[in-house]
Amino acid sequence: MLFTFETIYLGKNKSDHKSFHPQLPKKVKALVAKPNKISVQKLDKDLSVSADGSEAAPPALRRSLGSWQVQLISIGAIIGSSYFLGLGELISQLGPSIVLAFALGGVIVWFVAMAMGELCAEMPREGSFVSFARELIGAPWAAGVGWSYWFDWCAYIASEMIGGGIILHQFIPACPAMLWTAALGIVVSVLNLLDVKWFGAIDSAMSLIKILAVAAFAFVGIAIYLGFAGNAGGVIHESSFFTAGKMTRETLFPAGGLAVVLSMVIILVNYAGTEVISLASAETDDPSKHVVRDCRRVAISIVVLFVVPLLVLVSIFPYTQASLNQSVFSQALEHYGFKWAAAFFSFVALTAAISCANSGLYGTVRALYGLGKEGLAPAMVTKLNRAAIPGVATWMTIAGCWGFFPLYVFFNGTAFYTWLLAVSGFTGAVCWLSISWSHLRFVKKRDGRAPLWCYASISLQLLCLGLIPFSKEFRGCLLIGIPVLVIPILLVYWRRKKAST
Repeated sequence: MLFTFETIYLGKNKSDHKSFHPQLPKKVKALVAKPNKISVQKLDKDLSVSADGSEAAPPALRRSLGSWQVQLISIGAIIGSSYFLGLGELISQLGPSIVLAFALGGVIVWFVAMAMGELCAEMPREGSFVSFARELIGAPWAAGVGWSYWFDWCAYIASEMIGGGIILHQFIPACPAMLWTAALGIVVSVLNLLDVKWFGAIDSAMSLIKILAVAAFAFVGIAIYLGFAGNAGGVIHESSFFTAGKMTRETLFPAGGLAVVLSMVIILVNYAGTEVISLASAETDDPSKHVVRDCRRVAISIVVLFVVPLLVLVSIFPYTQASLNQSVFSQALEHYGFKWAAAFFSFVALTAAISCANSGLYGTVRALYGLGKEGLAPAMVTKLNRAAIPGVATWMTIAGCWGFFPLYVFFNGTAFYTWLLAVSGFTGAVCWLSISWSHLRFVKKRDGRAPLWCYASISLQLLCLGLIPFSKEFRGCLLIGIPVLVIPILLVYWRRKKAST
């Protein structure tokens, strides 16, 4: 029960202002005993007290998401349209060694998930990795990580919507691709304005479609390899690197071992979104009880969903034939007579684009909300609407995403647009590095020392970041990624210096 201003102030005029409810907090008594221009409505809203005399808790995010929904939302943010449409070029370059590259990336994902789960369980915060960085590293670094993360996802969400628009344009050419893009942008925006319970149900359903599609490909691919499906006869033995005499260094690493190491940048881009589970944990029933298990399950699930289908793929399909013209998964199935594969995986890629953008927007809004909670963004982004979601932060993020749409029209096909998309590899690695760094400091403060895997995790991530300048495709993203990270850091230092003077 809450006592409003009218119930706790018993006097009828200013001379009676010392008659108070006995359980009225001192802070409120002082305000009422010395009348000012504060309105009754503001006192009623901001200074309500509970029956035991304590001030009412401020509005908070609703804990409406189940454990399985949080896991699916995170997987939804990871598997985007690029998984189905963009792996062809990478497979044609790396060949069978792409399996090893994703397995190595999976090791980093596992380390980050372990650190993320322990931090969320021991230090539950609505701001997730932003709050961890603020408390364990410092406000300047937290601002840099948080704002670069927000910028990156705004660009990435826009690119997923553009990809979805192109797919729909292929189905219905009469409607321009950008019109489809705008329509998908409206759908994703509306979904993120729903109550989190309904959002979780819808997004989880879309994630399940992607998971089932990947599982179906792996199942059919294994059947093809064993000779139970497909009509290509002996082609399987010619394309498989498992054939006797073909498992040589040249066939396993056609581009050389160094190419696998350099590819880790794009591998981490594909794994980006793992951290969304930590942002969603603030809206689960009991994060301290479930979040460690959820982080581990997501890490294992996503590595399996990448590694196993790719292993099957390079076992049944000549990697030199992979291209960006269509999904490499549909290429492989059509190679064995499954003519429906192209339309099926186009639909799955469309679902993946919407799901990835939807989950990504959800996580990006919560990151901005966390920045506001830590005083690193305008306070208005922490305001919750009637659905108990950060309304201002949602609209601000939607506006940021829509701001990137025109860049596709003006810069499509240019190096700048490629850099803009590639910056997700840089900012994603920085985010994971921040989580691992925060965890290292937390464990050392708690236990006095940290296990070896904490240092191994940070070392591997620093190695991946250090490789970016050596990648022709991605070195240009540093021209965008570094300023987006550094400028918020400098602004916090400048604000502190100005406040001290």
